[in-house]
Amino acid sequence: MPFWASLVLAPLIVGLFGVIIERLLLKRIYHLDHLYGFLLTFGMALIIEGCSSGSGLLRRALPRAHHRRHRPRLMIMPDLPPVSSSWRALVICLATWYGIERTRLGAYLRAATENPTLVARLRH
Repeated sequence: MPFWASLVLAPLIVGLFGVIIERLLLKRIYHLDHLYGFLLTFGMALIIEGCSSGSGLLRRALPRAHHRRHRPRLMIMPDLPPVSSSWRALVICLATWYGIERTRLGAYLRAATENPTLVARLRH
């Protein structure tokens, strides 16, 4: 695809994807705490990253040398089974949920979103 066509189509595709995520997922959790929206978007970002990386579900049909030669050094991922990135994203999402819902730190975070003045007074 030519560069200029990509420059026009990319924002449209990303915007359409955002509208779909908003209508299907985020709309259902509006009545919940804002942390749930953060957790959902964080999880979606991890899943999308896992699926689009070279070791994710959408493995590209390029030679290995091409992948290693053109990847930035900070983003090199080990050659793992295709599903492992998605499993890692799921584990991170569940660990984040557990940390927010079931730990003392999560209780402070939830309290700080609802009543920051009270949490500030608890520290003194």
